[in-house]
Amino acid sequence: SSNSCLCLLFDGQKLHPTDFDCSICCNLFWSPITTPCGHVFCRECIIRSVDNTQAQCPICKSSLQHFFPMLLQSHVNKTEVIAKIMETYFPTEYNERQQLFEQENIRGASIPRTLIHDTNNSESVIFEIPIFVCVLAFPNCVCPLHVFEPRYRLMMRRTIETESRTFGMCTYDEQTGTFADYGTLLYIRGLVYTQDGRSIVDTIGQRRFRVIERGMRDGYNTAKVECIQDHPIDQHEFDDLFQLNRDTYNRARNWFDHLDPYRKTLIIRQLEAYPPCDDLTEGSTDGPSWAWIMLNLLPIEELLQYTALASQSFRIRIQMINDTIDFLLNQQQQPQQQQQPQQQQTTAVSNNQQ
Repeated sequence: SSNSCLCLLFDGQKLHPTDFDCSICCNLFWSPITTPCGHVFCRECIIRSVDNTQAQCPICKSSLQHFFPMLLQSHVNKTEVIAKIMETYFPTEYNERQQLFEQENIRGASIPRTLIHDTNNSESVIFEIPIFVCVLAFPNCVCPLHVFEPRYRLMMRRTIETESRTFGMCTYDEQTGTFADYGTLLYIRGLVYTQDGRSIVDTIGQRRFRVIERGMRDGYNTAKVECIQDHPIDQHEFDDLFQLNRDTYNRARNWFDHLDPYRKTLIIRQLEAYPPCDDLTEGSTDGPSWAWIMLNLLPIEELLQYTALASQSFRIRIQMINDTIDFLLNQQQQPQQQQQPQQQQTTAVSNNQQ
């Protein structure tokens, strides 16, 4: 190639690895990027620099406002000539730099596929994931995120580059001063960058997990976790829960169908579509998906929602939905009962006047 031919024109004896050090990380360039002002940095270094300061060159302070969005969206190619020179004349240093990059940056969740896709897998496996401390997320529920903090920008970029595209979501526990013991794995379905480097992330919940050990990396939380699943259900209890699942779904759908149009529209906006009823199956890790969507949707206190997330009993969760539906139906009936005495009083007054 033309780049290979050009590299042969250089006198290797006059070149030194330090000539190709990034001025930000002081290591050999990795995926070198040349800015419009002519300065060269590692791709990840210049992105992290802008994350924590402004969209400008760290050396000459020239504006990178239009260059930065293209860089985030991978519309800027690396400077092949510089990369080829390093690979040709400094192969040992180049390989060492590659290993260093992989150790520092490719640190998303290395999750065995069987833990997510094999619903009959009961094996206890401990693995490490990055933790986003924000909201309470549930399996099978959509969780849109607006990411603007530099530490979480970095976390999202690292996660999207991994095969699993998965990270953990936990709430903050005020009593312990750290993130909660239970959370949900979120899969990144899509990610859009804004011009200033923020990102709009479309995620959906997968498996639940329990935190075994907490850690920290480059400003964001990490944890060693293991997935949890519901306890096995005895056959004599399974038949009862199977029917209870269907009956509860019908009650919830009936409540929804009798809502006023305004409230019904607000709920539909939170859902991609109203969930169909999926039956309870033997060996299910998290139970029917519609139940999680309703637990996320119904007006349930966050502490009770967290209890449902950590619970390994489907009966507890389905009973929580039933109790909430009872409360909501009673609220719907109270205004109707109050209107009847008022109508009777109006009729009595009208008769007296006559």
